[in-house]
Amino acid sequence: MILARIAKALKDQNWLAVAIEFVIVILGVVIGFQITSWNTERAVRSEEVRILQRMLSDSESLLSSRRELSDHLDRGWRETRDAVAAIYIDGGAVTEWQCQRIIGSHIYTQMADTVPTLEDLLSTGRLDLIRDETVRSAVTDYLITRETARNFTAALNNQIFRLANRYPDMVDMTLYRSDDPNDLMGLDRELSCDAEAMAASAAFRNDLTDNMARMMVLSNSAVGPTNEALERLADALADSLGRSRQGDAGATP
Repeated sequence: MILARIAKALKDQNWLAVAIEFVIVILGVVIGFQITSWNTERAVRSEEVRILQRMLSDSESLLSSRRELSDHLDRGWRETRDAVAAIYIDGGAVTEWQCQRIIGSHIYTQMADTVPTLEDLLSTGRLDLIRDETVRSAVTDYLITRETARNFTAALNNQIFRLANRYPDMVDMTLYRSDDPNDLMGLDRELSCDAEAMAASAAFRNDLTDNMARMMVLSNSAVGPTNEALERLADALADSLGRSRQGDAGATP
């Protein structure tokens, strides 16, 4: 239709009509591109919001799990410290539970630290879908902190000191049949530690001190910083979405 009008105007040498028709065509193209751009922008923003929502949900779930394990780690540290005090300061015997804490002082568990939505973005190269600079900065901070924590944990688990194996004369493990129907092994154990022999052994004291130092490093240089970086990421995600964090007062469903 428009081309027919332009052809007629050219034939009639009606240059004003030709100019008007060309302007109409150009405006139509520009408006079309603008509408397409608006629709694309809206789709990209909608996808970004969905990603941020999923990442926030993943971050909060991971935080909940890590907080529980962190509490367990802190409790283990306090109980191990009390057991050591009972041996070296109080000069008394240790309970079976304190004995268990001492011989388990070599366990430095790598806590879960993966945010599934973030891993998906990294593996597919779609991290650029997140345009909020505050969120991107928080993501970078978390990834760096997480990698550092993983390296610390790997180093802590290098050449660990299993005290029960290194000092069998100081730790007695008595095995007996378990009456618990849920116990798949069918065995249980009773532990006892020779506190006097432990206190008298410089080698044992050194190895136990090393284990306790590693426990502190795990908490202060791996678990704690990762939790804090994850908190900052969750806060940045919530701020970007304009909502409260899960469990906060006035949180949106």
